[in-house]
Amino acid sequence: MLQVLVADDEITTRIGLKALLERSGYAVVLTSDGDAAWEALNGDAPPQIALLDWDMPGLIGPEICRRLAARSNRPFIYSILLTGKTDDSGLVHGFDSGANDYMCK
Repeated sequence: MLQVLVADDEITTRIGLKALLERSGYAVVLTSDGDAAWEALNGDAPPQIALLDWDMPGLIGPEICRRLAARSNRPFIYSILLTGKTDDSGLVHGFDSGANDYMCK
């Protein structure tokens, strides 16, 4: 079963995504800040997918994506930035940070 990390400081987003993902057969880990997300991504059994809020306390989503893309000694984690930003510059910045995908909330 694929494991998904959902890192978002908005509880309604976390709970909604958890319910949706679990109905689709994923195991879900929730965190409310970037520091906890980074810790989960570096654990002994990291998730295979990370849904990362762009702007949250601690490390922000793009910084986590940068760090994931820069490491070579760990398993690949598919990273998706979640944001309320709708302009094209946000999209470009998200992919420049190393995100594999980008979703508007």
